[in-house]
Formats: sequence, C-alpha cells, structure tokens
Amino acid sequence: MNPFEWFFFISFPIWLLAMFIWEYRYSRPLGLLWFIIPLLTMLIYRSFTGYWQLSLITFIALLLSERRHLQSRILSAMLLVSAAILLFLLLPWAKPAIEEGIVGICLFWIAWERKIISSQIALTLFVCVLFWMGIGFIFVYIVIGLIFLLAIRLSTRKEKPFSRLWNSTYAPIIISFLIIMIDRVFIHILG
Repeated sequence: MNPFEWFFFISFPIWLLAMFIWEYRYSRPLGLLWFIIPLLTMLIYRSFTGYWQLSLITFIALLLSERRHLQSRILSAMLLVSAAILLFLLLPWAKPAIEEGIVGICLFWIAWERKIISSQIALTLFVCVLFWMGIGFIFVYIVIGLIFLLAIRLSTRKEKPFSRLWNSTYAPIIISFLIIMIDRVFIHILG
C-alpha cells in the first residue's frame, strides 16, 4: 500500500465513526458535504491509479440519480441509454477488481433508486466500494445488513433498549469496513 492508501485506511474508519456518532446522537444525517468530499477524493484517486472505469461508472451513477431534476424526459432517457451503452463498452476491458466494483456500484445504485437505502448511505457505500474494489466488501456488507435487519425485527418485537443502535444505518457499514480492514491488515502482515 502506498502512503495515500494508508491515509484512507486510517481516515475512513474515523469518518464512518463520526457519521455514526452524529446520527446516533442527533437522529438525523449529516450534511451532503460530508459525503461529497470523500467521494470526489476517491474518484480522483482511482482515476489516477488506473481504475478510471470504476470512477467513470460511479460518476455516471451519480448523474443518473440526478436525472429527476432534468426538465426534459427526452434528455433523461438519453442519459439512461448512453449510460447503459457506456457500461457495456467499458466492461470487456475492465480488470476483475473493476468488474466486481462495477457490480457493487450498480447494486447500491439500484438500491438507492428503489429507495431501499438513503442517498447518504449510497454515497458512503460508493466510497467504500471505490476504496476496497473487490466483491469482499459487498458480500460482507450484505451479510451484516441482513443480520442487522433480523436484529431490528427482533428488537422491535421485544422492545429492547438497544433498538436505536440497531436502527443506525451506519453500523453495518462500519462493521463491514472493519472486518475487511482487519482482513487486509493480516494479509499485509503475514504476506
């Protein structure tokens, strides 16, 4: 890992923890600037390290999510069609890590569009996928998210005092990020 990746390796858990504490304490999400700055930083970094396809797909997903604000339906449809064509043109030349990242970006974008996750969570997940790029984070997040959904169901039935902690949207992201982070540290130390 280069020094820039070490910086992200240390600063991302702090960023995620700050968002978790804010949401837990004030019961509302942080401002959009807290999500845009890390996302733009990762987009620029991945573009310069040779993973420009993943950065481009992430940028297209962001543009597509803002298509509702366009005045013309024709322009919105043209944006969707051009994004689909670009996705199919980029996929054959992508490295395996980029393909897995594109799958993650597309999954989280669809969840955002279907209103399954909020825009803040989607942007946070985009940053995490841009950082880890493999299928590992996506798989771990889905498993931890399902565990949290089950815990929310059980805690609302029994009305436990920790139900507010389970309802936090950043807790599964933090746990997933830490699991992958610990895995990478052991791989770096042992190998």
